[in-house]
Amino acid sequence: MMIIQNLQPEYLAINLFFTAILVFGVYARANKQDEYAFTYIIYNLTTYLLSHYLISMIQIVGAEVGAEAFLLGLFALFGMIRYRTTPIPVYNLTFLFLAIGMGLANAVMQTAVGIPEIVIINMLMVGIAFISDLITTNSEGRTVKINYDNLEFVKGDSASLIQDLEFRTGLSIESVEVLSVDLLRDTATLRIFKLDEAKVR
Repeated sequence: MMIIQNLQPEYLAINLFFTAILVFGVYARANKQDEYAFTYIIYNLTTYLLSHYLISMIQIVGAEVGAEAFLLGLFALFGMIRYRTTPIPVYNLTFLFLAIGMGLANAVMQTAVGIPEIVIINMLMVGIAFISDLITTNSEGRTVKINYDNLEFVKGDSASLIQDLEFRTGLSIESVEVLSVDLLRDTATLRIFKLDEAKVR
């Protein structure tokens, strides 16, 4: 009961509000798609609730034992990122890390600072992400959707697929995502994530 009583809805609302701005106002705006929005929000919420639970356990069982449980929980939390079976581009992975970091920071800060301070810190995190996204070329025109006619490469390793796509399109490609496969026409719809031009140079 103590754990539930310590859960302050206003802090949870602030966390979700700024996470929604990060996901829909920064990530989805720049990428013109929000397919990872569900993942980011659920990761953020899970991180927040798990961190809150572990902090409450510290108060119940004592700092020494509770700190070990907190660290073990964080290790398990970040280990969950490895459950994914398909590669995720570095740009999208950055937003995943931001969503997780905001959930962790908000859960920890609610025991140490007031609402005005948490609002300011969240504004800084989202603001820095927004400005950084504007002044870099990471998201502008980074994705291209194409129809691809060689399913053998789609079924094979990604390196061969990327090499063939680079040869055909002349683009420098970071990663490729298979959106759909049409077995009747032997084609696949792919999303190409272009490599940052600064890295190519």
